[in-house]
Amino acid sequence: VQAGVDLNGAIPNNSVMTGGALSAHGRTCPETGDRIHVTYTSASAPFGRVDVFENDWQLKRSIPLDDMPCSVMLHDCAITDKYALILDFPLTLRPSRMFLQNRFPVEYEPENGARIGLVSWHGDEPTRWFDVKPGVVLHAVNAYETDDGKVVLHAQRSEPDADRSYITDYSTAFLYEWTMDLQDGSVEERWLNAEQMIEFPAINDDFNGQPCDHTYCVDVMSIGGPIATLKNPGEGILIQGVVKMALQETEFASKGDVIGRFIAPKDWYVVSEPSVVNGANGREYVTVIITKVKDEDDRPTRSQLLVLDSDRMEEGPVTAIELPHTVPYGLHSHFSPKNTAVGM
Repeated sequence: VQAGVDLNGAIPNNSVMTGGALSAHGRTCPETGDRIHVTYTSASAPFGRVDVFENDWQLKRSIPLDDMPCSVMLHDCAITDKYALILDFPLTLRPSRMFLQNRFPVEYEPENGARIGLVSWHGDEPTRWFDVKPGVVLHAVNAYETDDGKVVLHAQRSEPDADRSYITDYSTAFLYEWTMDLQDGSVEERWLNAEQMIEFPAINDDFNGQPCDHTYCVDVMSIGGPIATLKNPGEGILIQGVVKMALQETEFASKGDVIGRFIAPKDWYVVSEPSVVNGANGREYVTVIITKVKDEDDRPTRSQLLVLDSDRMEEGPVTAIELPHTVPYGLHSHFSPKNTAVGM
């Protein structure tokens, strides 16, 4: 989404995106209803901004990221009660690669360094930056503040093995944790699970910016599969199901443990990220779309929307709805109650 647009009237009052391209993911504060988004540009400094919208998409505040040394792909962010977390990782955005070298403009450039920025989305504190290990972080899980003055971030992180375009050459990602100390400026970081390949993490939106017990991610099986036949993108992941992973230490699990798993039936593959829904009975459900692939030519033939009980994912879906059209690989998803859907 480019600056200056109103999404065909979806954003009233002509509240524009102020910093260039709108990142793919924003976060909604469950207490205020404010929507926090990051925008980024390669044209000139500041290379990024944090935009805060009221729940009617009226622009409330726009905060420039003046300390970003160059343009990077800001695909996602996370929030706490006070802060928007900026993932200034070295997926640098340099148009000269495309114009002068016929290469994709976004590439992994580890020598550019990596930082996590804490931006007060209320606009009442200066931005703080924490140096961290280089890598790629496309999707955040969640973040929160602790009582002892720390900020914890959970996300999926990968380490590409060459200075190539991460977008066209996939690198496996795993669950990771950063703990930033607001008192002394130190950072502790670690893998929470370096064996379970994941993508597209999701939590219950009621816990955005608050400690959350678990996350749901798609279960990456391998690189390739039916997507190689469809040719868009040329290299992608084969997703066999959904995993539920612990984010807190409990009596029964440690952080990063897989505490639930759904595996799609033979010849069916997950093609969307999970969406978390609060059921009327107080239970938490996960929705996901799966597509069936023919054995003989790997072309998709049918798609279903599945509803999984989050506490009994291994038992399979409680509901499976046949969709009228085939759904291709690579879609993000979002659950919206009927009374808030566009046109309702």
